[in-house]
Amino acid sequence: MLLLVNYGLIVGVYYAVSTLLSQLLSHEAATVGLMGALMVITGLFGSVLGGILLDKTKAFKKISLVFYVFTLICCSIFTGVLMLGNKVTDFVLIGVLGFFMTGYLPIGFEFAAELTYPEPEAISSGLLNWAGMTFGLVTTQICQIVIVKLGIFPTCGIMIGMLVIGLCLLFAIKEDLRRHQVEQKT
Repeated sequence: MLLLVNYGLIVGVYYAVSTLLSQLLSHEAATVGLMGALMVITGLFGSVLGGILLDKTKAFKKISLVFYVFTLICCSIFTGVLMLGNKVTDFVLIGVLGFFMTGYLPIGFEFAAELTYPEPEAISSGLLNWAGMTFGLVTTQICQIVIVKLGIFPTCGIMIGMLVIGLCLLFAIKEDLRRHQVEQKT
């Protein structure tokens, strides 16, 4: 349950950032579109690296924490430099944010499969997808209202707060690698 909410929170923030990117940044639409594409492309590399690290180390919680902490740090720095309007800085931060935030997605799936074994992986991945979509919808709608009524920084504050809550939940998860234990025995 902790991982379900944790995963929903980070995916909710991911969807909100990617949906509201044009409202968060003061760049022209073409530049914001390129930033969104960069976020996705670097996320692909983060996903692959996260999978490789999990396969080699089986350190699910540690790798999850690293990706989550760097997501929180990047989101915080991004919020801090929003008013600068510096394209290079924004591109770098969006790229790094995409790397860690998107990279967390397959890590969450694998961690859930470990924690819920012997239940089928389709159940845990389906629940995580449900949580991500639900949190994404709610977060994007709330942030859309807040950005119009209160501005960019309260909106980013909500997203950072969600990531802090998700990180606290991640710390509370007991790393019980059931699937890995069964594989070790056979």
